Amino acid sequence: FIRHGESEFNANPNLDERLDYALTLKGRKQAESLQPLVRELPITTICVSPLRRAIETKDIVSRYNECNVVIIDALRECNLDVWNKMMELER
Repeated sequence: FIRHGESEFNANPNLDERLDYALTLKGRKQAESLQPLVRELPITTICVSPLRRAIETKDIVSRYNECNVVIIDALRECNLDVWNKMMELER
């Protein structure tokens, strides 16, 4: 799992959280810092949220990987409560 880089909303939480924000310059640099690691992984498929920040992160991180991309709407948002419930199901 890779979380998206810093988004405009992460940088300014006073923005409307319901909107689909792009990555900031810092977020793009965060994604770029993962490229060398991801490039070495035998990835065949990437599953990604349809949100702009997630797609941008995927595009940057996987720039040198030839693989299938599956956009999964259910990955759109996963707040802490949802994540904790998902982890309970794993136990």
